[in-house]
Amino acid sequence: MEGLAFDWALDFRNVIVEVGPSTRAGTRNPLHFQRGAYDGQRFGIDNLKGEETAHCVLLDDTSISEEVPAEYLRPCKPDGPGQMVIIIAGGDGVKGQQKTTSYLNDGQWMMEMDGGGMSAMVIPEEHLCRIWKT
Repeated sequence: MEGLAFDWALDFRNVIVEVGPSTRAGTRNPLHFQRGAYDGQRFGIDNLKGEETAHCVLLDDTSISEEVPAEYLRPCKPDGPGQMVIIIAGGDGVKGQQKTTSYLNDGQWMMEMDGGGMSAMVIPEEHLCRIWKT
């Protein structure tokens, strides 16, 4: 998550995140959300609650939802071709674009181009987050 702000997830909705230890520098909060009960679990961000918290739905059991502070949320990287992703880091005009993964090469994803364009878009996997629902 190097280069991403601790609250990166608050810029996006309907993405898949994984809960883990806090990434906020100098935080006075506990290192783990709910004492680590959800570490490694995947959630979908459904909405925002306040300025630093996301309402998240557990993907394995959608009857479970939690208000998770952004500092405990990590992007769920794509793990195969054909997955819908959003670019969560990069310059203006790139961040926020939705793409479909094509293939992975040395930590970089080749993206399918919109409208059959000829030039390729290659994005580091740490700059991508899977989309939960469209």
